Amino acid sequence: MANNSFYPSSQTECVGDDPIKASTYGLSNLTIVAANLVDWTTKAGEDYADLEELYGELIIAWSKYSGHVIGNVGGVYELRRNTDEAGVSYTYTPNEDQQATMAFLVDHVFTTPEWLL
Repeated sequence: MANNSFYPSSQTECVGDDPIKASTYGLSNLTIVAANLVDWTTKAGEDYADLEELYGELIIAWSKYSGHVIGNVGGVYELRRNTDEAGVSYTYTPNEDQQATMAFLVDHVFTTPEWLL
């Protein structure tokens, strides 16, 4: 099995069989973290080192959630078969999944995620 961005069912940290739904939930949770990050990571008289580190991790998490859905666009599923098995080994991601992925990307990636600013 391949493990790359063009193989939708083999994503790192993949949760469930619907990456759009899982990533939407994940981003919802990240907005809560972002709204509280300053309060949770700073103390009077101390520097912003913890905030800086965890904000960077927040950006990485946003990027991973976004990346999990990208594999649907132009994605290919591989069904490994033995030499004596009939059937198609490769199928493209259905159009409706690719369209839903583009809608997700427009909403959460191509439109500035102001909650991260």
